[in-house]
Amino acid sequence: MNISGTATVASDATVQILGSDGAAAAAINFNGGSYAIGSPGSGGMFLGSIDGNGTITFNNASVRADVIKAGVLGANGVLNIGGGVLNAGSLLKLYAPGSNGQLNFVSNVTLDGISTKILAADSVTIFNNVVVTIGDDIPASVYTNHPNYTGFGGNGSRTGTFAGAGAIEPQPLSSAPPFGGAPLSRGTVTAGGNVTSGKRTQGAINVNSTDALLSLLDGAAPGPGGKITIPASKSASNSRNPSRINTTGRQKVDPGALDIQTASSLPARHLPQ
Repeated sequence: MNISGTATVASDATVQILGSDGAAAAAINFNGGSYAIGSPGSGGMFLGSIDGNGTITFNNASVRADVIKAGVLGANGVLNIGGGVLNAGSLLKLYAPGSNGQLNFVSNVTLDGISTKILAADSVTIFNNVVVTIGDDIPASVYTNHPNYTGFGGNGSRTGTFAGAGAIEPQPLSSAPPFGGAPLSRGTVTAGGNVTSGKRTQGAINVNSTDALLSLLDGAAPGPGGKITIPASKSASNSRNPSRINTTGRQKVDPGALDIQTASSLPARHLPQ
């Protein structure tokens, strides 16, 4: 696939090759152009992926979406970022998580937006004299076995580096969140506490699945304005069997007013996909 030009999509956009291991070669090339996904207030996800071996390349492309995910998931997958701007509102994932997967920054690029930025590949390489600028004030999270760049925990095998907010020292690729999901970002919902930007107050509630969330709601009591208060002792880890769902109790809550204690202070954004 060779894609160029300008596209504006009101909801989500998916550019994908499936079954690539059965092909002689597979590639998706974004050759310049500007891609605006979603409309104000409604989010939108840009997904570019190859499920097996192949190469995805961004050549001076500009992408803006609430969620941006680009991944080549085969053992020898390659993701090349060659210039442009990737601007994500809540989550950015650049993945080549195969045993020989490569995430290559081959020319200067900006990863922008108020978002969690996750780079995951067997090797993450910033080519010589290339700068990857991380926008906003949150450093990128890097998961790799071979951090081929200078500074920020890199092995110095390349002179390329990060700028702006930079990057956290790399963790092993095996610790990376799955490409298809990630924990909540930009805040933590706490039992009896507040939603804060990256800080925890009192005991945190960890929700790992829809069933776990529904189980939490079983023990919640609706209060004024439709807000739901979850007891401090209630957590996803000690909830009862999520398959036994108290749907009657939840039906008493106005879905339009659903809230978790002080979670109304959290800026509206979609959950990461």
